[in-house]
Amino acid sequence: MFPVKIKRGQCVRLIAVSLATCLLMTLLQSLSDTSEVGQAEHLEYRERTGPLTEVNYVERHENLNLARKRAALEEKRLPRHVRSHLRDHQDQLVKVTFSASKGAKTRGSRPSEAVFYEARSGKPRETLITERNDTANKWIWGQDISEECRAKEYDLDTLPKASVVISFHENENLSHLLRTLHSIIRRTPEKLLEEIILINDNSHKEDHEMILQNYITAVFTNKTNIRLMFTHDSLGLIRARLSGVRLAKGEVIVSMDSHMEVQEGWLEPLLDAIRENPRTLATSYLDWMEKDKDDTWVYKHGPSTWKTYFDWSLVFGFQDSTKVEIEARKADVTAPVVSPVSIGTIWAMKKDVFEEIGAFDEQMEGWGGENLDLPIRLWLCGGRVLNIPCSHAGHLEQAGHRDYRKNWVSMTHYNYKRVAEVWLDEYKKYFYYYHPQVSAVNAGDLSSRRAIKEKCFQEYGRDFSWFLKEVYPEIGIPGGEDNLAWDGLQNLAFNACLSVVPPNKPTLEKCTPQPYTQGFYWNTLGHLRFPVHIFNAKQRGNLYYLETGEYISLFGSQDLTKWIHWPNGWLMWHPMNLCLHATSLKTIFLSPCDRSDPRQRWSFRRYTKKFKIFQKSIVKSSKVPQKGSIELNETIVTEVFGHEASRHQKDAFLQALAENIHKEYV
Repeated sequence: MFPVKIKRGQCVRLIAVSLATCLLMTLLQSLSDTSEVGQAEHLEYRERTGPLTEVNYVERHENLNLARKRAALEEKRLPRHVRSHLRDHQDQLVKVTFSASKGAKTRGSRPSEAVFYEARSGKPRETLITERNDTANKWIWGQDISEECRAKEYDLDTLPKASVVISFHENENLSHLLRTLHSIIRRTPEKLLEEIILINDNSHKEDHEMILQNYITAVFTNKTNIRLMFTHDSLGLIRARLSGVRLAKGEVIVSMDSHMEVQEGWLEPLLDAIRENPRTLATSYLDWMEKDKDDTWVYKHGPSTWKTYFDWSLVFGFQDSTKVEIEARKADVTAPVVSPVSIGTIWAMKKDVFEEIGAFDEQMEGWGGENLDLPIRLWLCGGRVLNIPCSHAGHLEQAGHRDYRKNWVSMTHYNYKRVAEVWLDEYKKYFYYYHPQVSAVNAGDLSSRRAIKEKCFQEYGRDFSWFLKEVYPEIGIPGGEDNLAWDGLQNLAFNACLSVVPPNKPTLEKCTPQPYTQGFYWNTLGHLRFPVHIFNAKQRGNLYYLETGEYISLFGSQDLTKWIHWPNGWLMWHPMNLCLHATSLKTIFLSPCDRSDPRQRWSFRRYTKKFKIFQKSIVKSSKVPQKGSIELNETIVTEVFGHEASRHQKDAFLQALAENIHKEYV
């Protein structure tokens, strides 16, 4: 071969052409990538499989100055745009120091720790898990989980694999998110964990992009498949989670908040309940983590017998199971608790069932209402909702609401209206009784959701009336068939109404059409109640005072207080025969009934047709009621009380009412 002679000018031209060719190829590749994104506009996410920037990992005790020098040297080897990115953020991040907890196999040991250092000061970033914030690193095992739960064994080969979906927004604390990841990985059998899908809901914080990606790459091994996804726009929790579910490869999806600490053995019982019945929504029991006065995280264990309820305002909460149910569970304290609805914080469900019944309502905004919509829909579509006592997870309590570019109250009202209009049937009028302002809200297109409802009814024959009777009989219906009177309860002496103010304290206030504080009703069993609470009398010193109790946990119990009432007359506590007594100080107590005292006279705003029948039965049975005797018309009594009440209950109630009438009018 003979060497080819190239003149200096030709060499320069060749180099220029080569550079131009490289630039052109880069530009074409960039346009190609942009085109691919444009062709996939239906996708609401993008995946980054590698770190955003290359950052060295060094041992914690290595000299930081040496680490900075090595970082500067390594920076020269990086592409120009990466070097520019690092220079722009050099005050935020130069090095990551990392040290694994070697050989720590005992319960309560720490996970791997990471500290991110600022470039100039060398101080740890306070937003991350740091040595200075030692309390954030304390991993607390579920010490009060019953020995029966610890003793349970599961055949992991028979349980389905799960994909855990976690979405987070720009206001999420990175240390909380990392705590969530560490707890899942450390306390979940590898055989059951298909993947963890993180959905960054359009957060551009450095903590949520470069730092998080590098942390995942460095700390978590290849054995754990963690996929970090980024949405193009702020979707809100509901849609962000849905985008993650669509990517999930596991047979079961687990939806979880981004500020959790799952406890030992949390996943196996959820999967076991789903394996037993695939049409199951299984939820963990919540514990709480909150800071005390010393700014130290405190772990508070919750009970394992609670049910998740909702009232007619569609606000959800927790109350204990009934005494009868708790007594029945003593034979097996690990048995699931049937619940009307679920929390949205952490739950598991088969992916194909979730999609079959309509997944999440994509037209809902932000968050709120999805934890009612999904469970009610599953019940009506042939499924069940279970709270699993052997599955516990701690929730880091945080103040405020997530900002999804809309007012949180109007956003949840919109979501709640979609739930009410689709699933509550004729009972939606009670939702509007609590939210009259929502009646004017445009709920959007509901046709697809109503089609799902119709399909499920055709297949399973379940509607909301069935749900109230078979699943959630504890909820009181303001104008329901078992009520004699309802709405505000007015005291005639003070022209004011019985009210309940936080924290569930009875008092006397100006009468308003506000059912949250004054929407009470009196039913045929003699209970004075509101949707999920009841009024009881409790002795303190020499007096009896009015107080509230949890109706769901007392449902079916003989401990419930019975009240006797006549319009514009007494409200008597039976069998003590003490009457509700109002005072000018707004205090309400019970005292011996006094016919001449107007402070003991009360009247409801509304009396039902059943009360009129009830009233006629008294008049017909005894024109002049005599104390100690009354004749009952069986047909009328059955019409009033139904067949559920015992004969003894009917006799005692009507006897007491007759005595009250006798004292008032004879």
